[in-house]
Amino acid sequence: MKYIQIGVVAASLLLFAGVASAQTVAAPAGPVNVTTTPVTTGVVSGTPGTTFGTINVSGNGGGTYAISSIPITVVPGNGAQLSSLSNCQLFNSATGASISGGNAVNVLGTGTNTFNLSTPLQVSGATTTLSVRCDVASTATNGGTYQFIAGNPIFAPGLGIMVTTPASVPAGRAGALLALVTLDGTRSGTQTNVSAIPVTLTFNGASASEFSNCNLSNVTSLGTPLNTGTNAVGSLNTNGTATTIALNTPLAVTAGSAQILALSCDVSPVTPAGSTVTVAVDPATIAATNGSTGGGITPTGDFTPNGSIAPIIGTVEITAPGVTIPGVPNTGEGGNAPINLMILALSGLVVIAGSVFLLKRA
Repeated sequence: MKYIQIGVVAASLLLFAGVASAQTVAAPAGPVNVTTTPVTTGVVSGTPGTTFGTINVSGNGGGTYAISSIPITVVPGNGAQLSSLSNCQLFNSATGASISGGNAVNVLGTGTNTFNLSTPLQVSGATTTLSVRCDVASTATNGGTYQFIAGNPIFAPGLGIMVTTPASVPAGRAGALLALVTLDGTRSGTQTNVSAIPVTLTFNGASASEFSNCNLSNVTSLGTPLNTGTNAVGSLNTNGTATTIALNTPLAVTAGSAQILALSCDVSPVTPAGSTVTVAVDPATIAATNGSTGGGITPTGDFTPNGSIAPIIGTVEITAPGVTIPGVPNTGEGGNAPINLMILALSGLVVIAGSVFLLKRA
């Protein structure tokens, strides 16, 4: 899973009370691409809804990003006063509708001004064009300038889920790695706290009674289960019924980062070779809350680098004791399924944007 830095540098809008010089500025590539173009015509004092410029926004990592606000700094020059501007909003240029709603900025400060959106703006690979509009007072200084500088957009709270599984595990192995569950907060602007994860195991040729002592642990600390004591899972629910694994302490997934959890169980030595177990997680059933407000968050399926929906199900084959089948993770979508996390059956290697964790062999 790639840690995605939520750094997006937007552009400057140069506004003259007379005539603004035209230019288009491209921001450095990031999760969201931004280019801005200022207006080229003069601004008339006393005109409401004056357009200061346009901002083109598009996703740069596949899938969608939900933007909840855009911070903008306004720098006046040549005698201009910030008090000459009011009712500043962002508009969708395609529809002409305000996306600020009741969140218009009426008093501009000398620092960062947060333009909150009425609903999160869904940004994908297609370009969305926004316009910046303010009411200009009749007392605006002739020749005054206003430089609008949009900063890193803030993403809406959210959590993406992905499940990957090894090709096989042998019967008789204690603490066998059955799946990795990725909790992806790289597209979220807020920390998410996860308290419980329902996991459904479906058996073909095996039975639930042959899998016991199941737990979740962080890949950075595999020997430390996150569910112990009253939260320990001694046995699984019947075939196809979710088993909820409650965590001792809510797990924090900070904004812009990810947590990867290993699901492991003791596999009985009598589990038939050639049988399979399918591991699935329904993102919407995960107990998650907004780390800032405490309100509930409904996780969704994650995205792969090419924008495809990431797998939330995978199948593991049970082999004879001491035998494993090397191969790419089984995602339930075939060996060519696009994924951004690899599980190697023998080494349990996890690569995250250049940071490598070696999962010890159970």
